[in-house]
Amino acid sequence: MAGDGFPFPLHAARSGSIHSELGPRSRAVRDHRRLEVWRLAHETCVRVFQVTRGFPSRERYGLAAELRRSATSVPSNIAEGYGRGTPREIRQFLRIASGSLSELDEQLLIARDVGLLDDVAYDELEARVRRQRPMLWSLRRYFEGLCDD
Repeated sequence: MAGDGFPFPLHAARSGSIHSELGPRSRAVRDHRRLEVWRLAHETCVRVFQVTRGFPSRERYGLAAELRRSATSVPSNIAEGYGRGTPREIRQFLRIASGSLSELDEQLLIARDVGLLDDVAYDELEARVRRQRPMLWSLRRYFEGLCDD
């Protein structure tokens, strides 16, 4: 095991090279909270909640709610997949998290384009989404390699 109980160096999770760092049957991280991608997704979710507090009240059940839902879905699905524990289930929930991240990306663009989100907030949140995408992709690829189908 690499430092901090990870089966691979933390830099591998950050650089997107997890698959090359792990053998085909290595044990995965058991605590999702130790994953850099989960940490970033969680922080992004918190930030989305903070930013959407400033939206007009008419958006409470509209775009603000959709942004919060998709932002919440990313770290939640990472956690649920890891909580279930099998490579196949983890892979499935990482797919859902990836879809929710794409949904969040589009909703951020819409919020900016309709004037609910200023350019500074959009750029910050968009940068977070861009950082998460390759991390999720690397984890998904790793778990796809552990599944027989």
